[in-house]
Amino acid sequence: MTTRVVVAGVSGRTGREIARAIALSPAMELVGAVGGRSAGVPLASIVEGAPAGLVVGSDAARVLEESRAEVLVDFTVAGVAERNVAAAVAAGVAPVIGTTGLGAAFRRRLAQDLKRLELGGALIANFSLGAQLLLRLGALAREVFADAEIIELHGAHKKDRPSGSALALKARLERIPGPEVPIHSVRLPGLVAHQEVLFGGAGEVLTIRHDAMTRDAYAPGVLRTIPYVRTHPGLIEDLEPVLAAEPAHPVLVHD
Repeated sequence: MTTRVVVAGVSGRTGREIARAIALSPAMELVGAVGGRSAGVPLASIVEGAPAGLVVGSDAARVLEESRAEVLVDFTVAGVAERNVAAAVAAGVAPVIGTTGLGAAFRRRLAQDLKRLELGGALIANFSLGAQLLLRLGALAREVFADAEIIELHGAHKKDRPSGSALALKARLERIPGPEVPIHSVRLPGLVAHQEVLFGGAGEVLTIRHDAMTRDAYAPGVLRTIPYVRTHPGLIEDLEPVLAAEPAHPVLVHD
């Protein structure tokens, strides 16, 4: 049995890459897509492996209804994502959200709605498996080195500053007692997504760094999360519970 998935954000490079991974996964069926700049174009013309006959829509609620989707994957921008996720929850569709810049009030409201409806959902700043390891290793290092600072580097068009990934790393490190962990943000052409944390001790510095060189780095985490939210009610905000669970379906990883 495959999972029926709609992807919002296929006008963007990350959204297209995620849609491609879903279309090529034997465990999933890409049944619709939403995009601003690409609305009205055949989905197969911008997403490799997409079924023929699908056209990119402009309204998430309509696409979700017409496609009978089970999961909405959203990689858009904050204001758009809020509307898309509201439409998904109202339709009983589990949201998997990679969009960053969503506020604490939105997170609280989403968690409450999912709990009330016994619906699964994920709001995760970085779906990269390597970024998840950075969180784990950083927390381990913080137990030894109290003093730490984060440097996050993204392309010039990244809207939120600091990034959601850096804020998630800061929150994870600050669970362990110690000084506040500052974040330094860099926005330059040529960058994709890079994050490092530096720990300082007497006569030594430890650096842990993660680099997402291409946007397909996020695909394996998304593919694992989709079946997870179908069977686990409530909101998750990092990949830890997903990776701890046995994968419900085979996961396609690109060459």
